[in-house]
Amino acid sequence: MARSQNNSDSKSLDQARPKHGPANGGDAETSDGAQSGRGYRKPPKSRQWKKGQSGNPSGRKKGSKNKRTIIIELMEQKLGRKIDDISRLSRYEGMLLKGIQKALSGDTKAMAFILRRYDDAEAVQSRDEPIPSEQDEMVYAALVEKIKRKLLETNQ
Repeated sequence: MARSQNNSDSKSLDQARPKHGPANGGDAETSDGAQSGRGYRKPPKSRQWKKGQSGNPSGRKKGSKNKRTIIIELMEQKLGRKIDDISRLSRYEGMLLKGIQKALSGDTKAMAFILRRYDDAEAVQSRDEPIPSEQDEMVYAALVEKIKRKLLETNQ
């Protein structure tokens, strides 16, 4: 008896589910035959990005620094530097400064933390700036000479 009741419940659920179509928010075709483009991951045209429009129009503030730059600058400053206006520091800079102060006072955990952050930042920065080899310098010099010769030939 319970079995027949479950079958009737599933039928009523199927009937209660909305069918996809123009009236129920499905992909409707417009009068010209194209789909309207609404639904999952298809926002209405009025909400889509315009061609050439940035996703972040105001962008990152000028003069803002990434975390690697901040830790490298803090670690390479001379000791005894006074901070002019503490309110101008970001929370990240303040926390790093406090960690550096603790490390300088002898806290070994703070030393390990700060040195790990500094080493990671230095490693990433050194990967970003490749050091030219002797072969690179020779190729560069040869290219410069070739360009100079071409310029002299075109001037004559």
